[in-house]
Amino acid sequence: MNTGTAVSDQPRTEDEALSTRDSLPHFAAVPVLLVVAAKVVGTMAVAGSYGFQRDELYYLACARHLAWGYFDFPAVVPVLARLNVLLFGTGVATLRLFSVLAGAAVVLLAALIARELGGGSRAQVLAAFAVLFNPLILGANILFQTVSFDQLTWSTAIYVAVRLLRTGDRRLWPVFGAVFGLGLETKYTILALAAGLLAGFLLSPQRRQLATPGPFLAAGIALLILLPNLIWQVQEGWPSLTYVLQHSGDTGTRPQFVAETLLLLGPIGLPLAVLGAWELFSRKWLRPLAWAAVLTPLLLLAANGKSYYAGPIYPLLLAAGSVRTVRLLARKRLHFAVLLTLLTVATAALVPLALPVYPLQRAVNDGIISARTDYADMLGWQGIVADTARAYRRIPAAQRARTTIVASNYGEAGAIDLYGARYGLPHALSGDLTYYLWKPAQVPEAAVVAVGFPRNFMARYFRSVTPAGTIGMPYQFHNQEYGQPILICRDPTTSFDVFFANIRGWG
Repeated sequence: MNTGTAVSDQPRTEDEALSTRDSLPHFAAVPVLLVVAAKVVGTMAVAGSYGFQRDELYYLACARHLAWGYFDFPAVVPVLARLNVLLFGTGVATLRLFSVLAGAAVVLLAALIARELGGGSRAQVLAAFAVLFNPLILGANILFQTVSFDQLTWSTAIYVAVRLLRTGDRRLWPVFGAVFGLGLETKYTILALAAGLLAGFLLSPQRRQLATPGPFLAAGIALLILLPNLIWQVQEGWPSLTYVLQHSGDTGTRPQFVAETLLLLGPIGLPLAVLGAWELFSRKWLRPLAWAAVLTPLLLLAANGKSYYAGPIYPLLLAAGSVRTVRLLARKRLHFAVLLTLLTVATAALVPLALPVYPLQRAVNDGIISARTDYADMLGWQGIVADTARAYRRIPAAQRARTTIVASNYGEAGAIDLYGARYGLPHALSGDLTYYLWKPAQVPEAAVVAVGFPRNFMARYFRSVTPAGTIGMPYQFHNQEYGQPILICRDPTTSFDVFFANIRGWG
């Protein structure tokens, strides 16, 4: 394949597009990599702000309990957290490096997808800029969560799919299967992309490819990679399925899904996405991806999924929209420069919501912390551990070795596990999500320090329930932890196992 052949951004007929599938435009390495570098440097500059987010504490806890699965996600992300800690120790900014690098890779892949679609240097740069400034992707990559790595596996799978459709190289099917399998081990929502692609092939002339060995080989490889997680699910009684069913009513309404999708695409991303769908549908060889780009969000909408679940399809639409836009603006470099400027300016107002660029007090005073729950969930964790330690020290020294700390949610438990050693605290127990599996067989019952449980609830299981403090927050900010009680509980009315079974939660 001649990768050095320059391909113009001028419009081409379908026949011309088909005849040049074996040639690609030059890769605009310098400007695209500058955008990628800006992503890394700009995000890492503020990555240490505010503190660990609730979910990050949970991923760190999961990294200390490596397994083939967890209640609410598969195995890959805790492994990445474990690797990150081994390499860099436990730091807020360093933990987020991997998610920032994943986001940077998505920016690069968007440019490469645009190139596969025949986009020249300007289309590649516009695609990179569009993904760099996409509100969802910009905000997601500041946190170490499954979302960033899910976006990366989707974008990689889409890139392989575009190459497969462009070149017809059947050797790419095993690669697609391997990428998809890793995606399944990262977050199960990539199944929506599989369903969208399957529908796209069935609705397009490329349906004949489904009769070849390639798709079956890809499916087999993906299933083989997922197999350890499936075995774990069977052994544990399919907890991830239970988790999904438990949260089926917590994802918001369908009108909310649509409204949030429009907001998450952003003021420039929305028209680019529309142009991207136009570009994909206008080229017959891209019809499977065209249908997938439209049907995947609709499938998630029908399943009452969260709006950000569809976010990983955005790079495809933005890349295709960039190709179409540059063709519409062919030879009008001033217009292209204006477009990049508008993209930057239009996103600037959203940056404080996407990245923690403001000092904490200003973010609280300006309502930014209230506007984004993720920020609110970064506050106060070390203070919660200190409050718990004060309650723990109220217990006579002779009884502390037989005292158990029980937290109402994985954030509290994760914070105690991370910071508690400096106060001499034991590891926390919790019934929340996968923490439920980590209870030891024997639990000392001299006393229980209960964090975040209502007093009347604990009184059902202990005759003596004594208030030992309440959880405070910086600047008296009222997040979901603020004001929650810390209790010392003694003289149980039932066994600890019975009590623990009644605090099991699903997040």
